[in-house]
Parts: sequence; structure tokens; C-alpha cells
Amino acid sequence: MKQTKHLYIISRADEKIGLGHLIRCFNIAKFFEKDFENITFVLNRDAKKFVNYYKKSFNFKKKTVFRFSKTNSIESIDKKIKSIISNNKINYLLIDIENFSKKYESNLKKIFNKQIILDDFLKKNHPSDLVLCSNERETDSYLKKFNRKKEDVFASPSICLLNKINKSFKKKSKKLKSVLVYLGTNDKYEVALKVLKTLRKRKNLKIYFINGENKYFDKVNNIAADRDDIFIYERLPSLDEIYKKVDFAIGACGISQWERILYEIPSLITSTSRNQNEDCSILSLQGSAVFLGKSYLLNEKILDEKIDFFLRKNKHTKMYTCIEKIRKKLKKDSEIFKYLFLKSS
Repeated sequence: MKQTKHLYIISRADEKIGLGHLIRCFNIAKFFEKDFENITFVLNRDAKKFVNYYKKSFNFKKKTVFRFSKTNSIESIDKKIKSIISNNKINYLLIDIENFSKKYESNLKKIFNKQIILDDFLKKNHPSDLVLCSNERETDSYLKKFNRKKEDVFASPSICLLNKINKSFKKKSKKLKSVLVYLGTNDKYEVALKVLKTLRKRKNLKIYFINGENKYFDKVNNIAADRDDIFIYERLPSLDEIYKKVDFAIGACGISQWERILYEIPSLITSTSRNQNEDCSILSLQGSAVFLGKSYLLNEKILDEKIDFFLRKNKHTKMYTCIEKIRKKLKKDSEIFKYLFLKSS
């Protein structure tokens, strides 16, 4: 009797860590739904409220289930997955936990047929069979430093977007009449508020504002009080419907920026964490986005000048060619990723 494949995924999500790791895992799980008999998520206790809300937009099949550890610790997640693993299947494990201990990684590898780990920084040698990274720049130095084979590492932003990679997207906009403002869940310098204050002066611009998990909802409502074309959302399980409505966007340079590229949406971007700085600079140099600067340096005056320049000069029209090239590469990368992921170890 042929053994069936079972994919286990361990990750964490909470208000401090954010949702990036969890949503990335959701995309990967949905992408491989047809390739595995069962998919089981094992997550920290506090991830439950986020899972219940965000899984709706992915429409997972019944064979995809969620289990939660007793606490938020990695030790608790480790115990949970060891207690539920099926011994009569070909078991794959995907790990997406920042700074995951090498001790836990090595011990888990002993009980899984194939182990894959996500590491956005590629700073340590992993015992896992395949190392994934959304940052392509670090691959060569990682291979040389740890004497790894090329097929041991796959790096591409496509791993964050797999569920959307083959969808059809909106047409290019000649005039910019609507904008999305979304700075994610880590907007500690309240850049989104500063952007909103700047944009509300432009009466002919429809504004879609996503609050995320940030705590300034009352302030946003006060700023938008005298406008009936500013639409405020506290949070959404998916931004797909909003992407279809807007002509350009202002946001952070994380997963959301790669989604905006897939939707052919010209963007003005800022870095809300250290690891986004280089990505912002590269995308700006390539011509697919405008880098506003690091979030902690931005004030209303700077934002007003840069947004005004972008709108007056119709900068978005030159972005579409570059965006299309990136879209094609992301699609090709996803095909390579699928082969390496499913390949026997």
C-alpha cells in the first residue's frame, strides 16, 4: 500500500511578532493543498484568534487542520507536534519561527522524512533538508560559508505569494484617482496617520485606509471626519478586493509590497524594520516603487513633498514595465520552489 504524504507546519503569531510568518505559511499550505493528503498547523496559543479570522479568506479544505500549544513557547510547540505526528505516513515539516533553536531543529529532523525551514537572514547553517528565504541577496554567501549545495537553498519573495501567483490582475491606471494606505501591524511611528493627514488635503483622491492591528482607530476617524470618500477598515482577512479598487498605494515593504506588484499597483514604500531597508532601496532603483525613506525619519512635510512630486510627475506610468518583469520572475520562481519542496530528501 502506497504511503500518503502529510505536511506539518509550525509557526507563531501574536501582536508582538505580527502576522507575516503565519500568512506566509497559509500561502504555502494553500499552494500545496493538492500535493498532500493532510496538512496540519501547530501554532502557539495566542495565534488562535488570528487563525480564526484570517483563514476564512484562504478557503482551506477539511484536510487542513489547526492545533495549538498550551503556551506561546517554542518548547510547548515542540511538545505538541511530537504528540500528534502520524507514524504511517511520509511526513514533511515546514518551520517558520524566527530564531528557531538549532537543538529543536536537529531533534525534529530525526522524526520527519523531509524538513524545510524558513530563515529570512541566512546567518546560520541549518540541519534541515531545504532552507527557504524571501531574500535572494544572501544565497551565494550562505552557500559558500556553509558549503551547501545549490538545491539546499531556495530564495525568492514568491514563497510569500504562492496562493496568488497565478491569478489574473487589474488593468493599469492612466490617472491616479484612488489610493490604499496600509502600513501593516508594526507602524510604531504612526506613519499611516501622517500619510492620511497629507492625503486628506487632496480632495479629488479616494482613500482606502487599513488600520491593521494598530491602536489609533479613533485618531483616524477624527482625521477623516469631514470626508465621505475616505474608507476606513480596522482589519481585513484579505486585501484582494481593495487592491482591485485602487490606482496606487502607500505602505511598508513587506509581503504586502510583493502583493501590490502582483496586482500591478505602483507604490510609495517605507521600511518599518531593519531587514526591509535594502529591499526598499533595490525596488526603488529597479523602478517598481518609490522609496519614501525609513519610517522613523518621516514627517508630514517630507511625505507631502514626495507624494506631491509623485502625483504631479505621473511617476507611476514608468513603473508598469518593471513591475511586469518582476511578476514574470515570481511566477517562474514558484515553479522551481514546488519542485524543490516536493523532491525526496
